[in-house]
Amino acid sequence: MLISLRRMELPRTSSSSPLNKEIIGTLDALFYVASKPVSLDTIVSILKLGSRREAEEIMEAYVKHFNSKMVGLEIVRRRKHYFPKIKDRYIDKVKNLMRPPPLTEKQLEVLAYIYTRKKVKLSRLKDIFGNRVYRDVKKFIRLGLVTKKSEDTGFTVIIREEAEALIRSRRGRRREKIVKKPNI
Repeated sequence: MLISLRRMELPRTSSSSPLNKEIIGTLDALFYVASKPVSLDTIVSILKLGSRREAEEIMEAYVKHFNSKMVGLEIVRRRKHYFPKIKDRYIDKVKNLMRPPPLTEKQLEVLAYIYTRKKVKLSRLKDIFGNRVYRDVKKFIRLGLVTKKSEDTGFTVIIREEAEALIRSRRGRRREKIVKKPNI
């Protein structure tokens, strides 16, 4: 589907409004299929624009348009990336339906190790689990499961209270997988 969007020629509108139905439809489809934040360069490419500046103008108008029409969703910009987000006041109502990004067995082992100790030096995690643990810790931070604190002797990874509550509240097999002792 993305390939057909890239080849599509988009008609331009008057200079007062950089949006038209075709551009709005293309951006709606793009945000629907995107599984990660959409970069400004991707928007330039898909809309076949001449510059990033033109893309920024279109995105500014699109974000205003989208955010005014949608009640429970909004488009947010972080640096040079855009992504759809559930508005804060609706998250509690749908959080039980949201699926967390899956964690691999190895990532669950790392998380279990951190959970059982509450606070672990990043260098210790590297010694036990190898270099890939840096990627895993970044993912845990992004998911809000741990925090990373800088200290004199290096970085310390600390389990967050929200993650502890989440791990404790899980029932059955999933809970066993999360809190099992790592094989070391």
